Amino acid sequence: MRRIFRSIVLTIILVLSILFLTGCDGGLDVTGIAFEWINAPPNATSQIYITNVKSGEDIKQTLNNTLDNIPKEITKLPLENVNITIALTKNPDSYIMNMLSNSTGEFSGGKIVAPTKFQIRVKATKEGYQDVYKDITHDTIGHVIVILLVKNKN
Repeated sequence: MRRIFRSIVLTIILVLSILFLTGCDGGLDVTGIAFEWINAPPNATSQIYITNVKSGEDIKQTLNNTLDNIPKEITKLPLENVNITIALTKNPDSYIMNMLSNSTGEFSGGKIVAPTKFQIRVKATKEGYQDVYKDITHDTIGHVIVILLVKNKN
């Protein structure tokens, strides 16, 4: 009888352990830089460039590669106090994460999220500049984001 009871208890512990391990959360990490687009043409709109970062990839190198993808003729200066929000695309008014760029335009943040694939909206705002957002699929852990904001036309 004791042997059966012990086997049942060990089986329950094993099943609960497996359920616990498979229920672990995923992550959402964001790193980036916000810029003012200094020489923007009159019809230009603010832009967001996003690169997904796979586990083990070098964030700084990915950021440099993303910056290399911005056209060379664009003149940009780091922009402080840009409000960056990350929200679910289906509910963009309720954000997952909120960050503010520092004096060098840099920002970063992280959040534990469900380990599933889902749509997120990256939005950047600053008074006096055009708002911009971009919807992407979150199916990796991290994202490198480069933001180019254009001043509002008065």
